[in-house]
Amino acid sequence: MSTQLTDEQKRRMLEVMLGATATAATVEDELQRAQQRPRQQPTVDFDTTIVDRATIRLFSRRLLQVAAPFLFYFALIGSVGAFTDVKPMLATPFPWIFAAPRAAIIGGIIVQVILSLFEYNLAPKRLTLKSLVTHKWYTLCLFLDTALTVYGYRVVVIPWIAGTLVLAMPGTPLALATFAALFIAWIGAAALAVLPERIFIRS
Repeated sequence: MSTQLTDEQKRRMLEVMLGATATAATVEDELQRAQQRPRQQPTVDFDTTIVDRATIRLFSRRLLQVAAPFLFYFALIGSVGAFTDVKPMLATPFPWIFAAPRAAIIGGIIVQVILSLFEYNLAPKRLTLKSLVTHKWYTLCLFLDTALTVYGYRVVVIPWIAGTLVLAMPGTPLALATFAALFIAWIGAAALAVLPERIFIRS
């Protein structure tokens, strides 16, 4: 049942409110004024935001700071794998590294630590394509770090990505899938090389 008043009902109510002396013109004027008044929207007098942006940024920063050592460790495993076969390492329980020969562990740690220190100290405040051109030594260290990670994980990551692409897109030539897998591996290795030092620089 609708509770909305019709124009006739509104006119009668105005006649009662204005009194018996009110003319039809006065009633009509009052009715038009009532219709022209803007309707007030309900206001909310409390903050509906559950979590503010500052809290979200702080949580994201802390989460990245926790993830940074793990990202660095994955890059370190790739560096160690560059000196040996990474498959037997990954077949053992975490932390994997102790399954590698001692010479590979020492060599991988030394190379990874040196590259990471250079990247941390030479890194620009803002990482852009222009900064990669101007900061040539940083770009060189970043390239070596990325190449070392790709080479270390090559026997595991590239075949897995290529096989996944062939299964997802039947008929894809294996050479094309391998090339795409190599490209994806480079992107992932670059992220492992960049993210840890960027996280600590921004912290």
